[in-house]
Amino acid sequence: LAANQQQSGAFNGDDLVDIAFYQSQSPTTTLIVYADGEEIWRQSVEDAKMFRLPSGFKAHTYELEVISNVDMYSVAIAEVGKELMMV
Repeated sequence: LAANQQQSGAFNGDDLVDIAFYQSQSPTTTLIVYADGEEIWRQSVEDAKMFRLPSGFKAHTYELEVISNVDMYSVAIAEVGKELMMV
């Protein structure tokens, strides 16, 4: 596309949005955790520091959803904090 053309419409089931809009916003990242398909936790992530997820949820399947307008290179999870030292 030419620099002045805007891409819009659906791609692979998702609507394409104007990237320039997100680049003009302040940096935000949100982590959403699902247990067996149900949302159990949502948190705004302010920095790269380690934090604990809430306890008390037993499930067969866990899913993480990261919504961000900044580049993400990795997300690491572990059962105990010591495991993250090896990442």
